[in-house]
Amino acid sequence: MYKYYFFQNQYHPKLLYKIVYENKLFKEITIDLEISKECLEIRLFHLLKDYSNLNNKEISTIVSNFQRNKNQTMNLALYDIKHNIISEYEQITPNNLEKATHQLNKSYLISSLDFIELTDNTFQEKLRQSNPIFFLVLTLISVKILFIAGIQII
Repeated sequence: MYKYYFFQNQYHPKLLYKIVYENKLFKEITIDLEISKECLEIRLFHLLKDYSNLNNKEISTIVSNFQRNKNQTMNLALYDIKHNIISEYEQITPNNLEKATHQLNKSYLISSLDFIELTDNTFQEKLRQSNPIFFLVLTLISVKILFIAGIQII
C-alpha cells in the first residue's frame, strides 16, 4: 500500500528532489512543502522502511540525524534505495499505448507528432484493438468527409 501511495502523493517526488538534489535541511523542507515536522518524520520513516533493508532503529537514527542537519546519512540511505524507487515508479508509469488511449479519450485526436509510435503499423493495430468504437466512428467520419469533398473511395 505504501509503495503505491508513495508515488501518488504530491509531496514525495518534491521531498526526494529537495533532499537529494537541492541538499535542503529538515527545517527548510518543512517550510518549502508546508508540512509539519511530525509529518516529514513519518514520510521519511515510511520511505526508508518500504525501500531499504534497514531496521526501525537504524531508520529512526537516520531521520533523527537528518533533523539535526546531518544530511549525509540520509543522502547515503536514499542513494542506496534509488534504483528500487526508480523501478517502482516505472512499474506504475503508463506505457505509450495507455498514453495514446488516454489522449484519444481526452481530445479525440492524436498525431505522430504526439506519439512517434504511430508510424509503426503494429502500434496502430494495437491502438485500434484497444479502442475499436473510436476507430469505427473515425472511419465513418473520414468516409463522409471524403464523400463531401468529392473524392471517390475504392
